[in-house]
Amino acid sequence: MNYRWIAPHSGLIDEVLANLTGKGGDYSGNIVVFPGKRPSHFLRKAIGKRRESAFIPPLVAVYGRVHRLSLRDKAGDF
Repeated sequence: MNYRWIAPHSGLIDEVLANLTGKGGDYSGNIVVFPGKRPSHFLRKAIGKRRESAFIPPLVAVYGRVHRLSLRDKAGDF
């Protein structure tokens, strides 16, 4: 697993978008952790604008609720 910290002065969505990996519009192999819920909307909007077609978005988690990702693996859902 790779991770990247983004500096506060950087454009958050642009940095994340530049580092997403995916094949054929499937970004589901990526996990993105944001400091709140709102950035995920702007990320999906930016992906859609770039692709201009349907896509599978990355898994987005909110910092502070990341522990639920591991609970999902154990319990099957969260």
